[in-house]
Amino acid sequence: MLPALLERADHAELLCRLALFLLRVHRAPLVASRGLLKHLIQIQAKATMRLTEQRDMVGYNLHALQWMRRDIEAADNEQLFHDATVARRTRDKRARTRQAVKRPIVTVT
Repeated sequence: MLPALLERADHAELLCRLALFLLRVHRAPLVASRGLLKHLIQIQAKATMRLTEQRDMVGYNLHALQWMRRDIEAADNEQLFHDATVARRTRDKRARTRQAVKRPIVTVT
């Protein structure tokens, strides 16, 4: 049933997580049975194929969004997300300094 679901492109990530969960739960019987090896290899191949497709799609969309941002910034001569980035950097810097103060200078064992 799992290979048939992986054939379809619906919810590939969820199905791969399900397959990993099932493999962890039923590891001992799966390792003991040589007859299931063919099915496990089939599931692995289909899951790898679907996850590669998902990874490629996300990479393509990310690249397209970066290109659109550069295009808009070039047209308007302004930077998108600049204020949010600066605010986050200052917030992270404050958090790091607070953490540095909380760290013990000398530890006694």
